[in-house]
Amino acid sequence: MDEDFNDIIYNQQKIKEVINMPYISVNLSFNVPDEKKEQIKSALGNAITLIPGKTESSLMVGICDGYDIYIGGAKKEKAAYVDVKLLGKASKESKKEITAEIFKVFEKLLDIKPENLYLTFGEYEEWGYMGSLL
Repeated sequence: MDEDFNDIIYNQQKIKEVINMPYISVNLSFNVPDEKKEQIKSALGNAITLIPGKTESSLMVGICDGYDIYIGGAKKEKAAYVDVKLLGKASKESKKEITAEIFKVFEKLLDIKPENLYLTFGEYEEWGYMGSLL
């Protein structure tokens, strides 16, 4: 009986963690070494904390490099598209803060100019995890 109770408590704790789980998807128009991907992941982990309730420990990051990006019909050699997905809603102010920080990160780490970086937010009421809809 105790093992079943402990499993239930553990699963409830994991579900609470994932409720805060954001996902950031990064598409880059050029290839980057793994060390640079680690730096991007860490910087995004710091940036996500600008949204109340979001933490680096619950963040999922996907980085796809060597991705063809066209802006205004022209293929860009150095560009990025970043999509931030959230369970629930964030304030406009929080989204402004993280947007500014992400733009700084990509210019500093990858020398991507603001005119070649696009960022979107997706806010979802439902999120699936561990076979359940949250």
